[in-house]
Amino acid sequence: MEIRHALEVLRDLAEGVDPVTGQPFPQHSPYIHPDITRALFTCLQDIRYRRASAITLRDNRAAVPVVKGPYYLNRPWTPEQSRQLRDAFLSGLSVEALALCFSRCPPMVRSELQRQGLVPGGGDETAISSR
Repeated sequence: MEIRHALEVLRDLAEGVDPVTGQPFPQHSPYIHPDITRALFTCLQDIRYRRASAITLRDNRAAVPVVKGPYYLNRPWTPEQSRQLRDAFLSGLSVEALALCFSRCPPMVRSELQRQGLVPGGGDETAISSR
């Protein structure tokens, strides 16, 4: 099965529609339960985010290490990580792609970019300086 078709099936299920018949599920169906619906939509969003990030990373030639594992919460950026982040951002990677690379949440990446003077305080993702 192609990923596109699998995503369509998941979307139908999340929307409470039988992907085979196109008819809405009956009220007692487990696919109508709010927890199931939220789980399916969460998975769809995660898949789309990861696919978009992977495309961005694959198309970009920046030498950025992809860190596996949990987010580095409340850990300071090392000088080497700060340099790599700066170089990757200036080469065109988005904040979301950088967050995936460095295994940090987007606000942490944005904060470090702001500290380096690369993005304004409002969270704009475009470089304003090439220092």
